[in-house]
Amino acid sequence: VVDLGKVTLDQKTGLEWLDLPETRGLSFNEVESQITAGARLEGWRHASIDEISQFWVNAGGEAPFAGAARGQEDWVGRLQLMWGVTYPFLYLVNGFTVQGSVAMTSDVSSACPACQRTVYLLENVDRPGSSLGDIAEAVQVNEALRNDPQTPIGHALVRNTSTLVPEPDVWRLFAVGALGLML
Repeated sequence: VVDLGKVTLDQKTGLEWLDLPETRGLSFNEVESQITAGARLEGWRHASIDEISQFWVNAGGEAPFAGAARGQEDWVGRLQLMWGVTYPFLYLVNGFTVQGSVAMTSDVSSACPACQRTVYLLENVDRPGSSLGDIAEAVQVNEALRNDPQTPIGHALVRNTSTLVPEPDVWRLFAVGALGLML
């Protein structure tokens, strides 16, 4: 997983993930209206919980993500540095001070058809560099309404890079053309 500025690239899946703060405070419907052709977020789409779980595994986590974060040391903190924090306010969870990344997904709640499922990454800020007290939940039942902006919530937006990368032959043609212009 590589930080590209406002985008995080998962090299194993070829998916780019828009940093969560870029959509913080927007409702699901607002984001959906901005991913249409010609709009600000054209080419992006809401990711599913399954896609997010794979992203987290590729970032060093160990599924299933249902509470205490398991995986490589401080993978939650490292991923938050790249993907972003949407809930910068500090609060206590299980006796640890945490800050969170909360993301709305494409998954609709079975209990609330007007709600989207959300996922959580919480880092223990009292022990930076450690996984103690970190939480990763991608099986959350918490929901966010589609129409209401949820200030501390971002959106898990993803796009496939394979459509953005030119074929090798295109690069060769470009190089030959550029060389021709220099001569």
